[in-house]
Amino acid sequence: MDKIRVEYASFRALSTTGEKTIDEVHLTGGAVDRDRENWEIAKKAVSGKIFNYYRKNDYVLRYLYRAGTFFQSKPIGYEKIGLVRGIRNCNVSRYVQEHMDYKPNAPRFIKSQ
Repeated sequence: MDKIRVEYASFRALSTTGEKTIDEVHLTGGAVDRDRENWEIAKKAVSGKIFNYYRKNDYVLRYLYRAGTFFQSKPIGYEKIGLVRGIRNCNVSRYVQEHMDYKPNAPRFIKSQ
């Protein structure tokens, strides 16, 4: 299972406790749906911000992820998460050229936020 999918499931589970147990979150190239309502629930577990780093020209997410979900889901690594207070969407296309470039370039784009 994709690391971000595990984190997302954890946020959702922790949101049921009524406590904000996570300080801040940085998501890179996420292969999980961007549905605003689900992220509002997940945000309840985070006291600080959730940063969603996405790339509009990520062909892995644009084609493979969407085909894998029968075009029923749009991933957060390709598009913004819907407007949710405390979630900041950051287009990192100038730092990330390919889907696998997030990790080596993370210090550059996280520092710029």
